[in-house]
Parts: sequence; C-alpha cells; structure tokens
Amino acid sequence: MTKKFLYIGMGLFVTIIIVVAIVAHMDTDDRVRVFEKQYKVDLPNDVALATLYDDYGGVPYEGELLYRYSFSSQEGEQFISSIIEAGDWKRLPLSAPLSHLMYGDTAEVGGFAKETGMPKIINGYWRLVGDNVNVLESNDPQALDSLHSFNFSLAIYDEDSKILYMFSIDT
Repeated sequence: MTKKFLYIGMGLFVTIIIVVAIVAHMDTDDRVRVFEKQYKVDLPNDVALATLYDDYGGVPYEGELLYRYSFSSQEGEQFISSIIEAGDWKRLPLSAPLSHLMYGDTAEVGGFAKETGMPKIINGYWRLVGDNVNVLESNDPQALDSLHSFNFSLAIYDEDSKILYMFSIDT
C-alpha cells in the first residue's frame, strides 16, 4: 500500500515537471514567434531569451516590457545579414525623439532604458514598429509634443555583444 502511494506520488511529480518544462519552452517559442512576426525577420534557432523587465500587470494592455535575445557570434552575423537584407532596420544612433525617450537628456533625466535596465547601445541597428512610428523616427526634437500616448516596440541589436533587445510600451 505504501509503495503504491510512493509510485503514484513519483508519477505525479514527474508529470508536473514535464508539463512545466513544456509550458516554459512554449512560452519562449511564442515570444520568439511574436518577435519574428512583428519585425518580419527570423531569429536564430538557438536564441536564448530572457525577460529583463515586465510591468504589464495592473491595467490591461498597458505597461513596459524588455526582452533580451542572445545568440552566438556566427548567429549574430547571420542576423545582421538578414536585417540588412530586409532593408527596414537603421544603423544607430537612434532618432532624436527616440533617443530622448529611451535615454533621457541628462544624467538626471533617465528615460525608459534606465527604468527597465536596458544598456545604452552605441554600435548596432534598430527598428521601430507600432503606433507613433513616423513621429518617433523623425529627427524633429519637438516631435514628442504631439504625442498623447506611447504604443510601440523598439528592437535594438548590439553588434558588439551579439544581443538583441526588444523594448515595448503601451500607455
């Protein structure tokens, strides 16, 4: 009788571990697929994904999110080739309005990057999708005055570290 309960308990434990592993893997796959669909570019197969910041909790569909996608040097070179071929990624630096939003103007005024823990990237490529794209891609420093909300996703690829960051905000 005791062995029977032990076997049942072990079976349940193993089943739970397997289900958790499958769900965790599906979650990573879903976030990779969402990125690929949103930015119309394929990520390497062995991409390592980490959620660095996520405050989508209180108000539905409002918050900020920061993902980090890491790949090997070879995969990084393949990724650069694919985004150059796509033609809609831009070489850093960011546009003036986007730089202001992400990094602020001074050490005292931080911006979204400081809030979410995203490093300042000097060498790489970026692409913006979502609402507000025309305003945020312009180099007009006054462009932000016309916006009442922010609904966009910004991908920045750090060519030196072979890391892709995706920042998303909905207000």
